[in-house]
Amino acid sequence: MIKSILQPDERIALFIDGFSVYSIAKSLVFDIDFGKLLKLFTDEEFNTRVLRANYFVSMYDTSTTEENILKPMVDWLAFNGYRVVSKTRRDFLDKQGNKRSKTNVNVEMVVDMFDQSEFVDHIVIFSGDGDLRYAIESLQRRGKRITVVSSKQTETAAVSDDLRKQADNFIEIADLKSQIERKRKQ
Repeated sequence: MIKSILQPDERIALFIDGFSVYSIAKSLVFDIDFGKLLKLFTDEEFNTRVLRANYFVSMYDTSTTEENILKPMVDWLAFNGYRVVSKTRRDFLDKQGNKRSKTNVNVEMVVDMFDQSEFVDHIVIFSGDGDLRYAIESLQRRGKRITVVSSKQTETAAVSDDLRKQADNFIEIADLKSQIERKRKQ
């Protein structure tokens, strides 16, 4: 699957929307092994290499149950080849008075994509957010190949049709499950 989208001597950058990927994997009932994920895009035969793996996450300032679960994983990523970009999560009340939280890291992702684009040939985006479509189109005009990894198999499709159509390649994350699943300890 991955070999079919790689080209010889490619320099690759990964951009992972942590919340999006977590939600997709949870919906598809598996945990991602980020060590395996990083190795998946490095191919000795094709001499492809991941120059930068970026993981974007929004977290609360204060300790919550979610943060207590997330913090060890984020720390592991930072010590194992990932550049972690963290943003403070903000709570707000919607029109119906329900508490919601803002988890969007798109601006940070797009800025980093453009900053890193001159050093890479292929950008792999783990997100399904249609708001990224125009940034992808702009990067393609600059000669960058774009792959989107997300899912159409979740209860509500996690990838926008516009984003999927704009990308050079689309990979269904469920198709990668056997290669990137983290085995749970018994």
